[in-house]
Amino acid sequence: MNSLHAGAPARREFSVDLPLVPPQSPIIDLPGGLYPPYNIERLDRDLYRIVLGVAGYTADEIEVREENADLVVRGETRSLASNGETIRRLIEPSFERRFRLLDGFRLDEWAMRNGLLVVDVARDPAVPVAAALPPRRTSAAELAMAAAAAA
Repeated sequence: MNSLHAGAPARREFSVDLPLVPPQSPIIDLPGGLYPPYNIERLDRDLYRIVLGVAGYTADEIEVREENADLVVRGETRSLASNGETIRRLIEPSFERRFRLLDGFRLDEWAMRNGLLVVDVARDPAVPVAAALPPRRTSAAELAMAAAAAA
Protein backbone atom coordinates (compact mmCIF):
# COMPACT_ATOMS: atom_id res chain seq x y z
CA MET A 1 0.00 0.00 0.00
CA ASN A 2 1.20 3.50 -0.81
CA SER A 3 2.23 5.49 2.27
CA LEU A 4 1.13 8.79 0.71
CA HIS A 5 -2.36 10.04 1.48
CA ALA A 6 -4.73 9.71 -1.42
CA GLY A 7 -4.96 12.93 -3.37
CA ALA A 8 -2.06 14.64 -1.51
CA PRO A 9 0.74 15.86 -3.77
CA ALA A 10 4.03 14.03 -3.39
CA ARG A 11 6.59 16.10 -1.49
CA ARG A 12 9.98 16.23 -3.13
CA GLU A 13 12.97 17.77 -1.50
CA PHE A 14 16.48 18.19 -2.73
CA SER A 15 19.51 20.15 -1.71
CA VAL A 16 22.18 22.00 -3.64
CA ASP A 17 25.83 22.44 -2.74
CA LEU A 18 26.99 26.08 -2.80
CA PRO A 19 29.24 27.55 -4.19
CA LEU A 20 29.14 26.07 -7.68
CA VAL A 21 32.84 25.20 -7.66
CA PRO A 22 33.72 22.07 -5.68
CA PRO A 23 33.25 22.81 -1.96
CA GLN A 24 36.89 22.03 -1.17
CA SER A 25 38.26 24.26 -3.94
CA PRO A 26 40.41 27.21 -2.83
CA ILE A 27 39.60 28.97 -6.13
CA ILE A 28 36.39 31.00 -6.54
CA ASP A 29 35.30 32.50 -9.86
CA LEU A 30 34.39 36.17 -9.40
CA PRO A 31 31.54 37.70 -11.45
CA GLY A 32 32.55 39.42 -14.63
CA GLY A 33 31.47 37.59 -17.75
CA LEU A 34 31.19 34.25 -19.43
CA TYR A 35 34.30 34.39 -21.60
CA PRO A 36 36.59 32.53 -21.66
CA PRO A 37 35.13 29.20 -20.53
CA TYR A 38 37.24 27.34 -17.98
CA ASN A 39 37.70 24.19 -15.89
CA ILE A 40 39.27 23.92 -12.44
CA GLU A 41 41.13 20.66 -11.82
CA ARG A 42 42.56 19.38 -8.53
CA LEU A 43 45.92 17.77 -9.27
CA ASP A 44 47.03 17.34 -5.69
CA ARG A 45 46.13 18.59 -2.20
CA ASP A 46 48.35 21.61 -2.74
CA LEU A 47 48.08 22.07 -6.53
CA TYR A 48 45.14 23.12 -8.70
CA ARG A 49 44.99 23.85 -12.41
CA ILE A 50 42.71 26.33 -14.19
CA VAL A 51 42.35 25.62 -17.92
CA LEU A 52 40.81 28.44 -19.98
CA GLY A 53 39.75 28.18 -23.63
CA VAL A 54 41.49 31.10 -25.34
CA ALA A 55 41.73 29.92 -28.96
CA GLY A 56 42.78 32.76 -31.25
CA TYR A 57 44.99 34.51 -28.69
CA THR A 58 48.77 34.28 -28.62
CA ALA A 59 50.91 34.14 -25.47
CA ASP A 60 51.88 37.80 -26.12
CA GLU A 61 48.21 38.82 -25.92
CA ILE A 62 47.60 37.12 -22.54
CA GLU A 63 48.49 38.52 -19.11
CA VAL A 64 48.29 36.39 -15.96
CA ARG A 65 49.05 38.02 -12.61
CA GLU A 66 48.15 38.14 -8.94
CA GLU A 67 46.45 41.23 -7.63
CA ASN A 68 45.98 41.12 -3.83
CA ALA A 69 44.13 37.81 -3.25
CA ASP A 70 42.89 37.59 -6.85
CA LEU A 71 44.28 35.78 -9.86
CA VAL A 72 43.67 38.03 -12.87
CA VAL A 73 43.68 36.68 -16.43
CA ARG A 74 43.46 39.31 -19.15
CA GLY A 75 43.53 38.96 -22.90
CA GLU A 76 43.71 41.68 -25.51
CA THR A 77 43.98 40.97 -29.22
CA ARG A 78 46.35 42.87 -31.40
CA SER A 79 45.06 44.25 -34.68
CA LEU A 80 44.14 41.55 -37.15
CA ALA A 81 45.79 43.54 -39.93
CA SER A 82 44.23 42.91 -43.28
CA ASN A 83 43.43 44.93 -46.34
CA GLY A 84 39.69 44.61 -45.78
CA GLU A 85 37.24 45.54 -43.09
CA THR A 86 36.56 42.96 -40.37
CA ILE A 87 32.84 42.22 -40.46
CA ARG A 88 32.69 39.59 -37.75
CA ARG A 89 35.36 38.61 -35.24
CA LEU A 90 36.15 35.01 -34.40
CA ILE A 91 37.21 35.88 -30.85
CA GLU A 92 36.43 38.47 -28.22
CA PRO A 93 38.53 41.64 -28.69
CA SER A 94 39.46 41.60 -25.00
CA PHE A 95 38.49 39.91 -21.75
CA GLU A 96 39.28 39.86 -18.06
CA ARG A 97 38.56 36.92 -15.77
CA ARG A 98 39.17 37.01 -12.02
CA PHE A 99 39.48 34.20 -9.52
CA ARG A 100 39.75 34.61 -5.73
CA LEU A 101 42.55 32.49 -4.28
CA LEU A 102 41.93 31.20 -0.75
CA ASP A 103 43.93 29.34 1.90
CA GLY A 104 47.36 30.65 0.94
CA PHE A 105 47.22 29.57 -2.71
CA ARG A 106 49.34 31.56 -5.18
CA LEU A 107 50.05 31.64 -8.91
CA ASP A 108 52.71 29.04 -9.67
CA GLU A 109 53.10 29.04 -13.47
CA TRP A 110 51.15 29.33 -16.70
CA ALA A 111 51.53 28.33 -20.34
CA MET A 112 49.63 28.33 -23.64
CA ARG A 113 48.97 24.91 -25.17
CA ASN A 114 46.92 24.40 -28.35
CA GLY A 115 44.48 27.25 -27.72
CA LEU A 116 44.25 26.56 -23.98
CA LEU A 117 45.70 28.70 -21.22
CA VAL A 118 46.91 26.40 -18.45
CA VAL A 119 47.38 28.14 -15.09
CA ASP A 120 48.77 26.24 -12.10
CA VAL A 121 47.93 27.51 -8.63
CA ALA A 122 49.84 26.07 -5.66
CA ARG A 123 49.65 26.45 -1.90
CA ASP A 124 52.34 28.62 -0.34
CA PRO A 125 54.13 26.23 2.07
CA ALA A 126 54.58 29.07 4.59
CA VAL A 127 50.80 29.37 5.06
CA PRO A 128 49.17 26.77 7.36
CA VAL A 129 46.35 24.64 5.98
CA ALA A 130 42.94 25.86 7.19
CA ALA A 131 40.51 23.38 8.70
CA ALA A 132 38.23 21.90 6.06
CA LEU A 133 34.71 23.29 6.18
CA PRO A 134 31.71 21.13 5.34
CA PRO A 135 29.88 22.14 2.15
CA ARG A 136 26.99 24.52 2.67
CA ARG A 137 23.67 22.87 1.85
CA THR A 138 20.37 24.56 1.19
CA SER A 139 16.90 23.51 0.08
CA ALA A 140 14.99 24.60 -3.02
CA ALA A 141 12.61 26.58 -0.79
CA GLU A 142 15.53 28.55 0.71
CA LEU A 143 16.86 29.29 -2.77
CA ALA A 144 13.41 30.52 -3.89
CA MET A 145 13.08 32.76 -0.81
CA ALA A 146 16.55 34.22 -1.38
CA ALA A 147 15.74 34.90 -5.05
CA ALA A 148 12.45 36.57 -4.10
CA ALA A 149 14.19 38.73 -1.48
CA ALA A 150 16.83 39.81 -4.01
CA ALA A 151 14.19 40.81 -6.60
